[in-house]
Amino acid sequence: MEDTDYLNLLSQLHHCALARSYHSGKAKCEKDWSWRPQALIDYDLWYVAAGKGEVWLNDEHHTIAAGSCFLLRPGDRVAADQDPDHRLTVIFIHFQSSRSKLDKEASLEQGPLHLFPSAFVIQDTVWMETLLNRLLVLDDASPNELEHTEFAAVLRAALCVMLKTYEETHQQTSKHHAIIRRLIRHIKENPSSSFTHEQLADYAGLSSRYLNTLFKKQTGVSLKTFMARTRIERACHLLSECRMNVTQIADTLGYSDIYFFSKQFKHFVGESPLQYRSRVEATHMHTFNSASSR
Repeated sequence: MEDTDYLNLLSQLHHCALARSYHSGKAKCEKDWSWRPQALIDYDLWYVAAGKGEVWLNDEHHTIAAGSCFLLRPGDRVAADQDPDHRLTVIFIHFQSSRSKLDKEASLEQGPLHLFPSAFVIQDTVWMETLLNRLLVLDDASPNELEHTEFAAVLRAALCVMLKTYEETHQQTSKHHAIIRRLIRHIKENPSSSFTHEQLADYAGLSSRYLNTLFKKQTGVSLKTFMARTRIERACHLLSECRMNVTQIADTLGYSDIYFFSKQFKHFVGESPLQYRSRVEATHMHTFNSASSR
């Protein structure tokens, strides 16, 4: 998250007015429960205290479990189903929000929380549920100014927890992207090195198991496959631009078995190393002859 984006979110949260809608609760969903409400007319802080299921928010799919939290806005289209073997327990806090007179940046068409993210996975569930349970008590309290003030303050605190979670998740994702990019450069700059997963994990500062999971998630291929593909890409370069023979290239790239090298090369390229070299040389010769005849 850019600093300006985060500051804009903080400013919006600070300046918006918050008030009770007197429609909140906590419920363990019935066995055949399925949620298909009409388009919302107010805001709803919708939190999963237990269970598993799925939510569709404006046609965007989310898998949900304990700690999943949504800020639902007026006009949102929402649908939810639960895993019948892990029934949901949810807390819902409906509220009203309006722009403060100090919020001069928002247009009339934008809601007071238009910059705020919609979906979160709360890490500090104990504190979040403490705040939500207090909001349930306040929503049932007598409609006096003190309860209005406390409701707004506690709700703002809950929204702060959500925003903090979003920021930390975004920062962690950015950090992981940087780690994987650095690791990719390291592997490409040393294609002949037979790195073990443990060595690469030490280089990245992560556990071997977590590195494998993270690498596959961010690149779409396993670390093992990426290292093999990088070595073969270097082999292609050497075959097309150097006079080293296939055995020399295999040895240079750390292959102790020429037959395994040839098999892996064909797996990634679709032809043997010698076939690849012949095809590239023929292409270069054709290009040279065409240029000479002009």
